[in-house]
Amino acid sequence: MFRRMLPALAMVALVMAAGLASADVTEWKGTETLVLGDHFAISIENPDGEVLLIAYDIKVDSGPAIDIFVLDDEGYEDYTSRDPDGFKYYRDLSRLDTEEAKVVFPWSDEGTVHIVIDNTAAETVPPLGDPVATVTYKVGADLSGAVWVYWWLPLFIFGLILMLIVILLIFVNRANAKKEAAAAAKAEPPAEPGT
Repeated sequence: MFRRMLPALAMVALVMAAGLASADVTEWKGTETLVLGDHFAISIENPDGEVLLIAYDIKVDSGPAIDIFVLDDEGYEDYTSRDPDGFKYYRDLSRLDTEEAKVVFPWSDEGTVHIVIDNTAAETVPPLGDPVATVTYKVGADLSGAVWVYWWLPLFIFGLILMLIVILLIFVNRANAKKEAAAAAKAEPPAEPGT
């Protein structure tokens, strides 16, 4: 049975790998030096409101901790205009007073998502030492609409492992049944001829 399923499992694995390989990922990466009061933003457009998978990996190489804000268009406009009422940002996707952050999240809002690397003390206390932050960043956005691959792949792998365990148990049970049948056949006394 397992031999019959092996080609099907291999085909599924190839399809999944092809989906990962063909993903339309756009990347922004580099190093920025931000003096106190400075910020750097990466803006990712989503005009159709499709589901994008966005990941950022940001690290302070030297200098003070920074804030990383994930903002929609309205929040970014309030942020850049220094609105006295403040600005709204996505708290669960943002990181405050950090020296390193790695975050992956889906985004389906129509418009633009802005990832802001902030050294303006907007949400944190200004640093006492060197106020200049040197930051290495890498931001990726999967624009292919294949976000399901990333979210469903662990579930698929779990299901595949579970299926393999069930198949293995079936083989073990069959092997045990054959051994028991062979042992039972040997244990039976031979039939006496002529009775």
